[in-house]
Amino acid sequence: MNSENPRILILRLSSIGDILLTTPFLQQVRNRFKQAHITYIVKKEFSDLLKYNPHINHLIKFDSSFGIAELLDLTRELKEKEFDIIFDLHNNLRTNRLTSTYKRYKVSKIKKDKFKRWLLIHLKVNLFKKIRTAPEKYRQTGQHYNIKDDNEKVQIFLNDDIEQEVNQLLRKNNLQKGQYLCLAPGAAHFTKMWPLEYVEKLISKISDMSDIKIALVGGPNEKDILAQYKTNKNVINFSGQTSLLQSAGILKYAKGIITNDSGLMHMAVAVDIPIIALFGSTAEELGFFPFRANASILQVEDLWCRPCTHIGREKCPLGHFNCMRQITVNQVFNAIEKRIAQ
Repeated sequence: MNSENPRILILRLSSIGDILLTTPFLQQVRNRFKQAHITYIVKKEFSDLLKYNPHINHLIKFDSSFGIAELLDLTRELKEKEFDIIFDLHNNLRTNRLTSTYKRYKVSKIKKDKFKRWLLIHLKVNLFKKIRTAPEKYRQTGQHYNIKDDNEKVQIFLNDDIEQEVNQLLRKNNLQKGQYLCLAPGAAHFTKMWPLEYVEKLISKISDMSDIKIALVGGPNEKDILAQYKTNKNVINFSGQTSLLQSAGILKYAKGIITNDSGLMHMAVAVDIPIIALFGSTAEELGFFPFRANASILQVEDLWCRPCTHIGREKCPLGHFNCMRQITVNQVFNAIEKRIAQ
């Protein structure tokens, strides 16, 4: 291996937030190995998040829809690449298969603290003496290579074409840069979502108290959920209508965002806008709070049943859903005034 010009492979297949949280590490690797050739493997549907990242030399888009055949083909392809260093930032069955042809000393895998996580979630025994964020866990895979933390932040890059598309979307909907709020009511799982009736009340309260416009943002999965909200000149629904990078552009020019624990929250971190983040069934020990962000966290402190999951559930296991229902509309509105309105 050329110690200063190695061939490096990084793997993180999904999802939006997890991939964005690898970007500080990606820059740290580039800082350490300025002349390295860096290949990154990501699922095809999330590849736009890294499409214009200047620290990547080659982006491999893994199409999981082809199943085991695609996995085996890519494993054979990687075997021929002769990578010097491999950082597996996912460490699941697929990435273990993809790296299986390489000797162990070349592969550094993220440590997920699964036992501590299980104890915290299921027995409420907290052995996390120090909270380690996901980006810190990623960086620790590079300790052997003297990869250091230089206070890098989460990043996403837009090119001129995306900027023009975003400008057109804003003009079409009469949105002025820096003069609208984004609201992301969706999430991958029910227990990460603030109740939708609360969201509706918040929209009404904001509309009653000001003329500021609200842009509802979300992916295809949230399109049907957010369709229930009546749009007007002050409430514009972009959910399911924009690409990942267009969504990032809409966030970039917002005054701030109110969001659940979701991929859009981490995207808002990447474009560096003020954030009001609502956390329910998960907790900070699990590592996915906004990283080095201008953020206010709203959560129900000292609720004995939190966390009940590390990724989210389809329903509250106890039926009361207090972790989200006890975050009031007034609390969120007051946080907006303190963090964003000023």
